[in-house]
Amino acid sequence: MFSISGLASGLDTDNMIAQLLKVERLPVVKLEQQQTSLRRVDDAWGSVTKRLSALRTALDAFSKGGSLAERWKVASSTPATATATITGTPAPGSLTFDVTQLARAQSSNNTPPTGQAFASRDTLVGAGTFTLQRPDGSAIASVTTTATTTLADLAAELNGLGGFHGSVVKVGDGDHRLSITAAATGTANAFVVATDLTALGTFSNGVTAQDANLTVGGMTVTRSSNTVTDLVDGVTVDLKAAGTTTVTTTQDVDGAAKAVRDVIDEINATLARLKDHTSYDPATKVSGALQGDSTARRLTDQLRRAVMDVVGDIAGNAYTSAGSVGISMNEDGGFTVDETKLKAALTS
Repeated sequence: MFSISGLASGLDTDNMIAQLLKVERLPVVKLEQQQTSLRRVDDAWGSVTKRLSALRTALDAFSKGGSLAERWKVASSTPATATATITGTPAPGSLTFDVTQLARAQSSNNTPPTGQAFASRDTLVGAGTFTLQRPDGSAIASVTTTATTTLADLAAELNGLGGFHGSVVKVGDGDHRLSITAAATGTANAFVVATDLTALGTFSNGVTAQDANLTVGGMTVTRSSNTVTDLVDGVTVDLKAAGTTTVTTTQDVDGAAKAVRDVIDEINATLARLKDHTSYDPATKVSGALQGDSTARRLTDQLRRAVMDVVGDIAGNAYTSAGSVGISMNEDGGFTVDETKLKAALTS
């Protein structure tokens, strides 16, 4: 057995082996190239999907407020007296009123017999019955205590009733009191304490329940809450302090126009992203990852048609196309919005 080296034979065996190995790797190289190409496509669609998600967010905001003609805004001339928010479908107009009294929730506290103050939260109240009644004497709720019930336990029991908040207040060293506050404001939620727990002594009102009083056009309006939902149609008014204010509702043309503009901006951004991925750059001779992709092409066409297609003929409606409300297609296939024309259409 013998061998002839490349040097002796004149053959470059090292290069030949390297070439053979390259040939053997051709299928692998092809697969790697395909993998890179597919990764580019996948990344491109991921990028488009993010743009479509942003478009969906804009569309949700666009449709959330109902029809564009039903978008309203409300303002209070004196927010320190009352604020207002749109909660329904109002009518344009204004209402001036005086807040003469705010609604308040009743708060009652115990006064123990002289020299018998509760030394701490853990002082026993004794066994008995603690009842909350309406002013007419009818029972609202009742708690039964035992010989081991503490002042803090009783407060916790009152909290568990619902509609009341019980707490222990430290008035001073060796003097703790039970405080009970109604969860809701207004005279309809006033209460009286009836109990045979003599250690508690008597109860008096720290805050007396009262209704909110308003004067509207010479009329006195009473509500049990400072949140008034039926004073102005479609508007909730939150009373803050005594005073005079005017609540005005107007059509929110600016807000409606912004909702349209936001959608068009997102459509333009999505179309631009699709264009980046489907175009060919002659300067760099680089094709987009989605060039020639039929799905990308259909998506581009669908987005443009969604804006430009004529709406079905609706009797009395002069605005059946994007162009009629100031939206037009520009040279690069995106859209521009004529704010003046759009707001004029919204106003009418």
